[in-house]
Amino acid sequence: MEPYLPSQFRAFSELSIKTIDIDIFISVNSSHDFFNFRSFIKNSGFKIKGSHVIIDDIPVHFIPGSLHPLINEAVRKGKRIRVNHIPTKVLTIEYLITLLLMAFRLKDRMVIHDLLELADIGKLKKIVERFSDEETPLDKDSKEFWKIFNQLRMKERKRLRSLSFRKKLEMMRIKKEDYS
Repeated sequence: MEPYLPSQFRAFSELSIKTIDIDIFISVNSSHDFFNFRSFIKNSGFKIKGSHVIIDDIPVHFIPGSLHPLINEAVRKGKRIRVNHIPTKVLTIEYLITLLLMAFRLKDRMVIHDLLELADIGKLKKIVERFSDEETPLDKDSKEFWKIFNQLRMKERKRLRSLSFRKKLEMMRIKKEDYS
């Protein structure tokens, strides 16, 4: 079992979106494994408040990969980073958006809108198609999502057309440095 910070950590810091807790996805194969993990956390003396574990006054929500195959795949394919010199992984934006589509609550829809700007749309479509089934009908929820995305893309195209060539080159350099 390895815990991973979701890409919300990266995305929220890039987009300045506030969150009240931290979601950590745990790669486990069964509910029994997750139950053992939760028992370990409780026996270690951490304060439990609802479904959150309070760590350094921060509510942490551990989400088991056994809930859906998408979660375990998202964790496996996460990007390795360091946070305060601690090695961890974050989910890619594309997996995070797909997980938010799965829940599709109002607050998720609001975040999806902002995360789209950072996503590789080709990868995102493939993930959504692969994990959409009768039990998790992501393609139904994603109709509204793709409509929003296309509206965003049109606005962005108009904005980019109005920029000078020099400004476009500066933007390309910044983006390349951010993701290297």
